[in-house]
Amino acid sequence: MKKPMSIEDKRSLQKYNKKIVQICKKTNKIIKTYISIRSACFENGIDRSNLKRALTKDSFSAGGYRWMLYEQWILLEPNKNKI
Repeated sequence: MKKPMSIEDKRSLQKYNKKIVQICKKTNKIIKTYISIRSACFENGIDRSNLKRALTKDSFSAGGYRWMLYEQWILLEPNKNKI
């Protein structure tokens, strides 16, 4: 039986699992929010290196969408509702 995660373990995972948002190129609206790069890649069939490149602004897009860290999106769009 697997041992439940401690609070410290969960906090350390949050450091590495940053929320990211998938943004429509045409409307500039959030399509979906993901808890991590890995989950976004898995659900969209995107190579992780391409998505990381999009997040570091080398290409801005991957898989036909724009991608951004959730914290950056909130700073750029302060009037948007938080997810």
